[in-house]
Amino acid sequence: MNPKSKSVISISGHDLELTPVKGLCTEDGSPLRGQCWHDQRKIAFDPAMNAQQKTETVLHETIHEILFLAGYSDESMNEGMVTALANGLQTVRINGKPLLR
Repeated sequence: MNPKSKSVISISGHDLELTPVKGLCTEDGSPLRGQCWHDQRKIAFDPAMNAQQKTETVLHETIHEILFLAGYSDESMNEGMVTALANGLQTVRINGKPLLR
């Protein structure tokens, strides 16, 4: 997967725009690879990353959105679980081939 601008991901009938954003950072200035803005229906990712990093980041942010839609809104408590799920899904193989490309 190599998301481009104006790509849209649909999760349980909710469309979110995948948006490349240079210089993503936290409120305190720490760099971010990605960010999910539930209220804006956007998943942002750093376009400077390589294709694998983009895939990992979009998958990570997608899991955040799935949990948010399921009512798990405290993202700080979910971060470890989200990372574990994203990393695990990256290793899933079907007939020896990666599930996600």
